[in-house]
This record gives sequence, structure tokens and C-alpha cells, in this order.
Amino acid sequence: FVGFPFMSTFKNSTAKGNVESTGWSTGGFSGDGCECSFTNCIAYGNAKADDWNLGGFIGFNNANKIENCTAYGDVTSTVTNWNPKAGGFVGTNCSDSVIKNSHAAGTVTGSNDKGMAGGFVAHDDNGTTEGCSFDKTKNPTLNAIGSTAREGKNDIIEKDTNEILADICIDSLGGHSFDDGWVIDKEASCTEEGSKSHHCIRCNAKTDITVIEKVSHADIKLVKTEGKKATHMTDGVIDYW
Repeated sequence: FVGFPFMSTFKNSTAKGNVESTGWSTGGFSGDGCECSFTNCIAYGNAKADDWNLGGFIGFNNANKIENCTAYGDVTSTVTNWNPKAGGFVGTNCSDSVIKNSHAAGTVTGSNDKGMAGGFVAHDDNGTTEGCSFDKTKNPTLNAIGSTAREGKNDIIEKDTNEILADICIDSLGGHSFDDGWVIDKEASCTEEGSKSHHCIRCNAKTDITVIEKVSHADIKLVKTEGKKATHMTDGVIDYW
């Protein structure tokens, strides 16, 4: 969407293409950035680079304010000889940078013996995060933060895929979008009640959860099966319904 913005404002903006770079500081929405504001912006595409500072949303976050933003795409670094600083949302989060209520939903690949990738932040340099999350289901071996120069103030929660998508619905997309059709979540039986609900088409959240009554024996038609005698070759059976 943008390479290097300075003192700029972005709101309700969307980047849908994949990004691939041979250079320093690459992101799915913004490569670099200084003293900017990003609000309700979304990067849908994958981000790939063979240099450091790579993020699903922004590569190098320098004194920016980011709020209610999302990175859906996968992040892939091919760096081998130095710390790749590859993160699900941001490569390096610097001092005076604040990220609020933002989420990383992709798979992050980019750890090597020089540095670990991060599920949300690759490299923390006294940055701030509040109410953020990343997909732990897709990144079971990653922590929220890959490496730290100066520890900032961080609030990043690891969640499963549906939980992440639910966060995105609330924080970036204005709420859930529930389908009109009923989904049977649990079939009723003669011994247990079932349940049905309407599901969000984006994150599978549920609403209008409704009990399905137990199946009544009075509603079941009984059909008789005739018994047969046992023989030296086969078992027998009594009459049953």
C-alpha cells in the first residue's frame, strides 16, 4: 500500500496484494513509517523478503500509532546470515511506537540461529502493544515477541484461529456478520438435548444459541425384526424392535 510514509494518516484502507522484496524493511501494508497514524487498516496479502525487518502489516515501526489494524497474510523471511526480524504483524517495534487492538492471523516463517521470528513482534525495541493477539495454532513454536533490544510495554495474547478471527471481526471489521441459516451444533438424542445457532461467516462465532429438545420415544415408529434360531454355524437372536 505504501513504502515509506512520514507524518501521514491512513484510515479504513486495505491492501490485498502479496508483497515480495529483496530490500530492508518490508510489510504487507507499509514497509517503513515514521510519526504516522494507521487506523482500521487491513493487509490481506502475504509478505516475503530476504532482508531484515519484515512484518505482516509493517516492517519497521518508528514512532507510529497503529490501532484496530489487521495482518491476515503469511510472513516468510529467507534471511540466513543475520537476525531476520520477521513478525506476524511488525518486524521491529521501536520506542514511541504504539500498537493497539491489532492482530496477526498468518503463519510466520523466518527463524534461524541468529534470531527467532515473532508471532506478533519480531524485535521489540521499547515499543508498546495493547490488546493485540496472534495465531498460536498456526505458530505453535513461536512466542509473541521473537527478540528484545529494550523491553517495552507489551500486551499480546496467543489465541487459536477462531479466537483471532473473532478479535478481527470486533476490532477491525465493525462486528460479526452472522448467517441467517441455522447450524446444528449438537444433534439431539433421546437422552440428551441438542443445540443450534447462527454462525458468523468470518470467524464462526455463534449467536441465538437455541436448545433442541430431546427426541421423544413417542415420535419413533417401532419396526419389529423377527428372531431366528441359533445354529452350529451362526448366532441366533430374539425378536427385537
